[in-house]
Amino acid sequence: MKLFLYLLPVMLWLGGCASSETPSYILTDSKLHQYQGGDSLTYSVLSIGNTSDATGLLVHRYENVDFLDPNLETRKTLIQQTETQGNIQLSFATPIFTQTETGSLMLDGYSDSSVPYWITESESSGIGEIFYPSPVSDLTNTNISRTLLVCDNRVCVNGGNTNLQLVLSGTEEIKTEYANFVAYKINMSWDVTIQSNQTADNTLKTYRISGTQWFYPPLGTVRFEYSLETDIGDNITMIGVLTSTNINIPSENKSQ
Repeated sequence: MKLFLYLLPVMLWLGGCASSETPSYILTDSKLHQYQGGDSLTYSVLSIGNTSDATGLLVHRYENVDFLDPNLETRKTLIQQTETQGNIQLSFATPIFTQTETGSLMLDGYSDSSVPYWITESESSGIGEIFYPSPVSDLTNTNISRTLLVCDNRVCVNGGNTNLQLVLSGTEEIKTEYANFVAYKINMSWDVTIQSNQTADNTLKTYRISGTQWFYPPLGTVRFEYSLETDIGDNITMIGVLTSTNINIPSENKSQ
């Protein structure tokens, strides 16, 4: 029965993508989309847990947020909020991003209870590391291993740590409910430990996720297969495919 529950959503996804009405998009120069507040991507998700399976929707939504950086200067950032609908649950830190003029996406840190935890060595050094380069074809092996600083009125203390590895392993054609894509296949391992200053005992929050994502630069991730490890020892496999987005794809990317 569990195998059937696993296969049924996959068959439905593939069946929905077989329609001749489904558009197909190719890779052009692989420049990364310049994200704006309000951009969103919605995925159909199958979650396979230790004791039960679940289906639902997952939404990545970008929001513009101004934070005070360690120098008490206003830093305009994008945060990626994750919302879920149905019976699925995804617990992960909220990333803080900025983008360069060329489009490279920088991981600046994480937000916890609206408090920023910065990827920086000191209050006087630069913030952030390249998450995805633009063009994405330049990605070979992103490897970030840094401590996090949380600052209050120029006083900065250790706020945890993060480790991220992204490895490009080629391109594949991916069929989703929204469209068919030629996308970059990227293997990922990502963990975050935040020492929260919101509680008296400085509670440690640990998040771990690994797996594969298929990334289409004019949009973002169009399919993912993740393994998640929770604080209480549960292991969850999560499979998602893009069902809708409000991001427009340039017409030259559409296959004729």
